[in-house]
Amino acid sequence: MPLRGHWWTYEDTDLTVVDDEDMMEFFRASRREPGPRRVVFSTADLGTTSRAYWLTIEQASVSGRVARIEAAAGDTLLELTTRNVARFSLDLDERLFFARGVVITVDGQNLGAVGALPARFTAHRLGDRWKRGAGRTGARHAALHGPARQAMFRPFLLVHGTQDPTTADFLLHSAREEAMRWWQRANGYAELIPDTALTHALVAQYNLVLFGGPDENRYVKDIASRLPLQVRKGGMFLSGRPLGKDLAALFVHPNPQSPDRLVLVRMASAPQHARLAGLWGVAHSSAGIPGFLVWDKTARSRGWAGVRAAGFFDADWRVDEQSLWLGE
Repeated sequence: MPLRGHWWTYEDTDLTVVDDEDMMEFFRASRREPGPRRVVFSTADLGTTSRAYWLTIEQASVSGRVARIEAAAGDTLLELTTRNVARFSLDLDERLFFARGVVITVDGQNLGAVGALPARFTAHRLGDRWKRGAGRTGARHAALHGPARQAMFRPFLLVHGTQDPTTADFLLHSAREEAMRWWQRANGYAELIPDTALTHALVAQYNLVLFGGPDENRYVKDIASRLPLQVRKGGMFLSGRPLGKDLAALFVHPNPQSPDRLVLVRMASAPQHARLAGLWGVAHSSAGIPGFLVWDKTARSRGWAGVRAAGFFDADWRVDEQSLWLGE
């Protein structure tokens, strides 16, 4: 907008935006060096960023912790040091910096040479040693990874439950609020549909943000037995582990009926706590919601102190015990 700087605000809505023509022109005119000889890459969220130049971290050893690779290339030797990395890949191309084949070492271990270029080199950790190849990959990867907000990184639907008349209006209201947040923060439109309108074609095409537990949302009831968080007799369970009653939860997981799509579920342990499930937002860059989060009513006044369980999933979408926190 004319006469505006880098950061500016719509006075009528109090929305802050970035719209600076000089900055955009700088980006359009600039070109990155495609093949630097030294790359240092750290990431705590493979769902958001897993690649830097010719290096990709495909799996972390412990979910939710920073994974790091430092790579230094000579003419015939490529040395890598890693931290919390279980699998990585290198895209090696003679147009970048190698004139011929290269020997690769990882954490001091010689993995041999790569001959003809271009080549894609993959290695995985097995115990305390590195092996060439992808190894056992598991179901969790960068495009289907989490944490919670990744469900909204691809086309998604907001699906509100209609099965309990005492909560149906509120769940519709919650879905509308999420759509408004998406419009404010992402400048996009989100479609709302009732659980009764969800078809097999939509399930195959979209990620689903589901409002309501199995007693309130028909689709959550259909997939409930294959989700890591479950509700039974007013209590909430995490992979069979009882967490207690009077709780709410937010979690992401592959859709059991469409494994290459995600579901993001907001639910409570009983219908009377449905309002509690709308407490935490995920549609903003600073949202600190992991793969799953469970809280009680004290979170309304105490924030994070009201959280009862939180953590991430492992390569097979099971609870990662090394990334699990349980309150008392």
